[in-house]
Amino acid sequence: MGKVIGIDISKETFDVSWKENGKFKAVVYSNNKKGFDQFSKHLTSDDHCVMEASGPYYLNLAVVLYSKDIKVSVCNPLSVKRFSQMQLSRTKTDKKDAVMIAMYGEMVKPALWEPEAAHIMEMKDILTALESYEKQITMISNQLEAESTCL
Repeated sequence: MGKVIGIDISKETFDVSWKENGKFKAVVYSNNKKGFDQFSKHLTSDDHCVMEASGPYYLNLAVVLYSKDIKVSVCNPLSVKRFSQMQLSRTKTDKKDAVMIAMYGEMVKPALWEPEAAHIMEMKDILTALESYEKQITMISNQLEAESTCL
């Protein structure tokens, strides 16, 4: 059986943690293709990577791992947070979060993740862009209204 690897991912980097000889090890990689390649070199098909669905940041790494036949689980951040609270963990660092996610993966054994079809992902991207444009339109309309009342 492979190791369970907790991944705490952010815009620039991702922290990974796994248990080795009863102690947690940790490494930080860049959240880009180079970092993905460096990380995946150390994995086997028996390993299980567990990460949170943290905004858009997890998706590229999850897709790369999935394409390399590495088991991936993408979990609800609230579930991991509640698990962490149950462990009475109060420290909040990326390294500590990666350890908690690894512990969560070992204990909960979350379902495996599969990417959505390309056309579904494209539609979601379009919807996200539309929502962003709507917010910008509202913001500009509010600014124009505020400025017109000042005259």
